[in-house]
Amino acid sequence: MKKPDVAIGIACQEFMHSRTAASISFNIINSGVVSDVYMRQGSDITSARTWIVQKALDEGKTHLLFVDSDMVFPPDTLQRLLDHKKAIVGTEYFMRKFPKTPTFKPLDPEKAVGMYKADYCGTGLLLIDLKIFESMTKPWFLFGRGSDGQPVIGEDAWFCKTARDNGHDVWIDAQVPVGHLGYFQF
Repeated sequence: MKKPDVAIGIACQEFMHSRTAASISFNIINSGVVSDVYMRQGSDITSARTWIVQKALDEGKTHLLFVDSDMVFPPDTLQRLLDHKKAIVGTEYFMRKFPKTPTFKPLDPEKAVGMYKADYCGTGLLLIDLKIFESMTKPWFLFGRGSDGQPVIGEDAWFCKTARDNGHDVWIDAQVPVGHLGYFQF
């Protein structure tokens, strides 16, 4: 079987946490399959994610690991996600706010242990087999908006819904410990 050619895509506004950089570095070293890292800075997350996917497709990558600039995860995460051989596989983590709010939604909450199918999951740490984009048209990432113009669904949930509408399951590996870094004023 052909060895994966993985790009890591980082969408960020202004900076990346040092612990995120360390997590990415250790995964690059441990996996041996990462050939590029793309970073897109700016306030428009949908265009950043779209640019990263298009860049990976144009350069013939097989997989893309989205990593937000504020995530921390184990050094074997990329390999663990690749080993599942799923088109879309993410992890469980929470938004940076209280009360703890998940960035994921299981299809069946009673089966949400280990490896399970999800309605959606956050793109803050998400592995995508780039073949899925052959069956999907742009826009890949958008904010769903209500009649008042306010966002009602994030760009990551939009992506997962669009992928599922095109026949691709969304999976979550609940056994990868992932942290979403933030700041508190004390």
